[in-house]
Amino acid sequence: SNDVDNFYWLHQITDSDSDRVGNQALYLNRLIHHHHPVISGVVIPAHEFWHFLETIDWSEPFFIDLSYSALHLDVSDSQNLQRIAQGICHHILTSPTPSGWFSLFSEILDYGSVTAVRFQGYLSGCEINTEGIIDPIWTRSNPTAMAEGLKQAIAEFFHAKSLFYWDYLGLTLQQLQPTILIQPLYSVTAAGTIQVHPKQWEIQATPGLNLSIDWGQTEPDFYQIDPQTLQVQAQHLGHKTIAYYLKSHATEATHHILPLTGYFADSPLQAEIVPQPQQTAWVLQTAQLHHLIQLTQTATTQLGQSCQLRWIFGTTSPQTPEQFYWYFVNSLTTASLSLSVPPLRETSATAECVDSTTEPQTLTGLGVSGGIVIAKAVVISSVSGLKSQLQPESILVLPKVTSEYFPLLKQAVGIIAELGSMTGHGAILARELGIPAVLGVSEATQRIQTGEFVLIEGEQGEVHLLGNDQPTESFFSNLNTSPIELSKPSDLTTSTHLMVNISQPKSIERLDNLPIDGIGLLRSELLALDVLPLQRQNQTWNFQQWLQPQFQSEFIQRMANSLRSFAIALAPKPVFYRALDLREFYSEARPFWGETHWEYIYLRQRLHHHNSSLALDHTTLFDLELAVLSQLHQWGCENINLILPLVRSVEEFSVYQYWVKQAKLTDNPQFKLWIMAEVPSVLFLLPDYFKAGVEGVAIGTNDLTQFMLGIDRNNNEYLNELNASHSAVMDAIHEIIQMAKSADIPCSICGDAPVLYPELIQDFIRWGVTSLSVHPEAITSTYHAIIQAEKRLLIEEIRSQFKS
Repeated sequence: SNDVDNFYWLHQITDSDSDRVGNQALYLNRLIHHHHPVISGVVIPAHEFWHFLETIDWSEPFFIDLSYSALHLDVSDSQNLQRIAQGICHHILTSPTPSGWFSLFSEILDYGSVTAVRFQGYLSGCEINTEGIIDPIWTRSNPTAMAEGLKQAIAEFFHAKSLFYWDYLGLTLQQLQPTILIQPLYSVTAAGTIQVHPKQWEIQATPGLNLSIDWGQTEPDFYQIDPQTLQVQAQHLGHKTIAYYLKSHATEATHHILPLTGYFADSPLQAEIVPQPQQTAWVLQTAQLHHLIQLTQTATTQLGQSCQLRWIFGTTSPQTPEQFYWYFVNSLTTASLSLSVPPLRETSATAECVDSTTEPQTLTGLGVSGGIVIAKAVVISSVSGLKSQLQPESILVLPKVTSEYFPLLKQAVGIIAELGSMTGHGAILARELGIPAVLGVSEATQRIQTGEFVLIEGEQGEVHLLGNDQPTESFFSNLNTSPIELSKPSDLTTSTHLMVNISQPKSIERLDNLPIDGIGLLRSELLALDVLPLQRQNQTWNFQQWLQPQFQSEFIQRMANSLRSFAIALAPKPVFYRALDLREFYSEARPFWGETHWEYIYLRQRLHHHNSSLALDHTTLFDLELAVLSQLHQWGCENINLILPLVRSVEEFSVYQYWVKQAKLTDNPQFKLWIMAEVPSVLFLLPDYFKAGVEGVAIGTNDLTQFMLGIDRNNNEYLNELNASHSAVMDAIHEIIQMAKSADIPCSICGDAPVLYPELIQDFIRWGVTSLSVHPEAITSTYHAIIQAEKRLLIEEIRSQFKS
């Protein structure tokens, strides 16, 4: 029977229960028995997990005996995988709640004044990392909500990504030991993590719950602790912009509460913008930090010197004082090779290492994104190959990095392609994601086999084919590589602003501790591919589907929610959002100017007939983007600005400007409307643009170079001629900067020229550029280049004054 006797309270667990409850629960039990403050909780063991599933009336005979199913799914068939996963989850969520659950919920609710309940699933009996696969579920503290939450926690094990992961690990369903930890919470003031290693501990702290850290939405306070002396070796004050609290949290009137959507709309959580004084104040007082360190020291006597502990600072009832509590513990068992090369991503932990003594075959190409990685290759020779789902932690081998492959790039750890350039969107996205990439590798899809190990050296533009056996450390000692050391940014300030080019929300966490002044270019089209479910039609991404009335609201919410994470993470620093530029997202059969041109025609018609039905009957993507920006301003994200791409005439700018004003974005005094300087005509029209109301100009050196020289930047045949340092391109950049300087208009360079040709930075600064915007990996080197350039120019100025 499924009654309360079949569940395990944390304080009642014994060592003999470890196979049923899992290591995490056992660790918490050890802490409880040694009088550590641990949030009370109960474990749903694996046998109760399967007992519930066996009571479900499955519509698919394949899952009648689910606990013993070998799960022979073809995970490469993504549509069938989604269908099966959705069917399983639907049955779980709509099945009757076992009566024994409500007895359990009553006991949990008797624990203090419970505000919320957290369900955390994991696998017992193994050390498989399910972070990012099994998400925690939060519910309100009533039996109905808790029953729904427990079902959702069970369903987490059968989402498409989970089924794919189990298959990737070679696990059958009967090998899984799903366990769920249920813990009640009352009030939380702060939370964080502690990574315990033998040589050092690392503490993170943020206001509210850990969610803002997990989702990369804030920069937490950081401490490095010497485990021998318990002294703080290093510390860094974070910039906490967003905090998640339980809805019982006493919110001051000055706090700005952000709306939560989707599953979280009905959850017991609320998101708040951290008040300005607290954003750069330490979360923990000195005495609290020392107390946390002491708790960690005593915890390691039971848990050992390799673990991760999650803590909260809060209460368990209105009557109890605030104190620290442990609420989840992970063991750290991951091992990495110790190599004399830059950090290596070990991607096949289950493969046996054998010595590779044969000389590997080496292919060469254009290194467009640095780093070193070793993994198995997945060769996709045509778009139809997208049906074969890319396995996690693989190197993607392609004919050419075009837009249809972009969704797969985020799953890959490296990219090899036969065609491509340093300034193409594929290379740009690889650099932002921080994954090594080599393009222009001749016959790569024929010379590399799916399943063989490949080593990419992105900096050198080399690809080493290692065969079917994973090499050991002895192989790497023969490589002609040396560690890359980047000096830390100094505390010097520069008059030239340094911005970042970005498009992926997951890249936000990579901006930690970087000396940036904001986002100079947020590429909306790459963001949209990450945020929007898009279909391919006639070899193009069908953005037009979102213009249908029934989908417009979803477009606005999806894009606004994603953009909000950028705005909050960077606030109060500016974020420059570039409107959709979809030229590279359409096949070659489409008009060269792509979607932008036709949207301009419709907008111009509407401007001249704005009292007619034409203004009401046609909606463009630009309308939806303006609605997105308006939503952000309503949420208090006032640091979002707009850049118009590929503007070719002053009339065209005026059309867009009119609709920007109609959307009331200009009512915000901080809002700025810029244009990209990409088309040669801007050289003759820039003063007129300024008179028309352009408030800033961003020079896109990638497009400006290809248009000035008449070369397709994605065509390998002319790569040697695609040179941003060409005298014609440099003259154009010089002229644009000078005109902007004369008009006292900010001018930014946001293409790859400063990275590819760092020797040009001094000229850009001398001419009067106000900011440089580069991809995240180039921030540190560009920062030092700016410092050196400004020093040289200052010396030149001093010398000239002495001469005069």
